[in-house]
Amino acid sequence: MLVDVISGNVSIGWDAVASMMPLYKGGKLQFLGVSGTRRAKALPEVPTMKEQGFSQYDYATSWYGVFVPAGTQPDVLAKVEKMFLAASTNPATAAKLEALGLEVVARPGQEARHRIQMERAAWKPIVEATGFVAED
Repeated sequence: MLVDVISGNVSIGWDAVASMMPLYKGGKLQFLGVSGTRRAKALPEVPTMKEQGFSQYDYATSWYGVFVPAGTQPDVLAKVEKMFLAASTNPATAAKLEALGLEVVARPGQEARHRIQMERAAWKPIVEATGFVAED
């Protein structure tokens, strides 16, 4: 999609900020808006879609999580969680990620679980309206 946008084959596209930052910095594309409820740290000059009158993009954000197999022993899970939280709050690591357009928001697993449940509830009526059914 990004190749088609910068070549002019497609007039508009949608992707994660981090994947478009090199093209933006190189002057190959411009951001029209960002999803979510607040402006991206890497793009403070770019308004949110909500600021432009499109509130349905509040939940259309991307994020990354660290997952382990179901049944992982609680002590191992706690150790892995502690290591990832420490790494993601390390100033050097955070600075490198932010330079790529990523915003570091380190949260424990319970908060990620809550976020997944919240997003499932928000997207459920939209997915059901499309008739989409996931297959294994």
